[in-house]
Amino acid sequence: TILCEDIFKTSLKKESFDIVYSFGLIEHFENPESIINKHIELLKRGGHIIISIPNFENSLYFTLNKLLGKEKRLMKTHNLDIMDINNFKKLFEGKNVQVQFLDYFGPINLTLAFNPRNKIMLIFMHVLNQILGYFTLSLRSKYFSPDLVMIGRKIK
Repeated sequence: TILCEDIFKTSLKKESFDIVYSFGLIEHFENPESIINKHIELLKRGGHIIISIPNFENSLYFTLNKLLGKEKRLMKTHNLDIMDINNFKKLFEGKNVQVQFLDYFGPINLTLAFNPRNKIMLIFMHVLNQILGYFTLSLRSKYFSPDLVMIGRKIK
């Protein structure tokens, strides 16, 4: 079943999911707490919540976008304040969620910054991402990791 509806006026019942996964959503809200509360509301007690946001704050990806003159587009549509690990962590304090993992994560993805349209360049970027990806995946670095991820469990 695929639903297309406003999460704040949803037909979904509270506490109806074992897992709620959100990838690249909450950073588009000025007040991300409201959308996080909706995620938690849909989660069954003991269920897991996974929220991933892009890591633009002082990252290689954002630096490359700055050099390419693309950062203004990103800043218009993203809440950069929550892309700091301490600010991201604060979003879950005082909620019914026990944080089990919160860190920078993922292998470097240079394609996101360069967005090559040429097939040869796309293949080159893919190979480069594969080579660098194995190295940077284990770093969990603010500078290299493309994402900031929180995994938690609903406790009440």
